[in-house]
Amino acid sequence: MYIKSHASIYNSQVTKSFYLFASPFHCGNIVSCCIKTRTIDGIMSLTQEKKQEIMSNYQVHATDTGSADLQVAMLTERINRLSQHLQANKKDHSSRRGLLKLIGQRKRLLGYILKGDRERYQALIARLGIRG
Repeated sequence: MYIKSHASIYNSQVTKSFYLFASPFHCGNIVSCCIKTRTIDGIMSLTQEKKQEIMSNYQVHATDTGSADLQVAMLTERINRLSQHLQANKKDHSSRRGLLKLIGQRKRLLGYILKGDRERYQALIARLGIRG
């Protein structure tokens, strides 16, 4: 049994059609089994509960939602999740680019913290377990 699938690029006239082959010994659920979709919801995104947990652990004061320490902690969690995803999906180059952007952002924030208070910087990287 063949299933026709259609893909198109929005801004140009390029349109591609391809066929997927489903064997007669297939499980029967072609949509979820044969046609692979890229879903990264559970792996790379932070849930609201996880964000609240990180906020409670790294807040500088009670109403802190965006200090540099907190941003570095959030970025570190996202970097760790994305690194795990990339170990399983080695050819996901767009996520790799996103990972490099997150690492650069974290590096700039850590430089800002280091410029202001060296002890705070040392305590933060020790607490996060980064910089070996």
